[in-house]
Amino acid sequence: ETLIALEKNEIRDFPSDCIIKVKQLFAGLLGIGAVIISTQGQIMQTPYYSNPFCEHMLRNPDTRHRCQRSWQNIGSKEQENTEFQACHAGLNCLRAPIVSETRTIAWLTAGQYRLSTKNHPLSQHTLQELADLTQVPVDELEQAYHSVPVLDDFQRRQIVEWTPKVAQTIQSILQERKQIMDRLQRISELSTIEKPLPE
Repeated sequence: ETLIALEKNEIRDFPSDCIIKVKQLFAGLLGIGAVIISTQGQIMQTPYYSNPFCEHMLRNPDTRHRCQRSWQNIGSKEQENTEFQACHAGLNCLRAPIVSETRTIAWLTAGQYRLSTKNHPLSQHTLQELADLTQVPVDELEQAYHSVPVLDDFQRRQIVEWTPKVAQTIQSILQERKQIMDRLQRISELSTIEKPLPE
């Protein structure tokens, strides 16, 4: 795992066990994947609960690069976009900001899934191209694509409601850790005083 944390509004090292558990619980309850990405679109931690199609994409360097380009596109958008967004394969996700002092430092991304059975269907040409790259039989890859969850209205509302709540929980953990580290730093500085104050 790559570890991350808040240090002067930058991402550095991070209480990964806490965040992993929060992220696993969120993804497991909703039955979708979850990943934290930087504002430059770099994956900060391994995606959890990826569907079989995404697992095929992430195993191969060429298709994984396409996924990374999708994350970069999602992560680099400065404005807070509450709409569902699509990856290179037409699957959807929703992002929510992790903020430090009014500045977005990372994104919690919840996905991938389909919003309808007709949502961004893969063309046979694209499907064949991805099958050739991943060396997965095209019928198996197509079956994996159609196994990606299709959200109903209730599930959509759940993701729209809970993605920002979980991002705020992660944000709170980071801020509390930073406060503790700041206190420890001040204690450390006090312990280095060579001359005691006169009594």
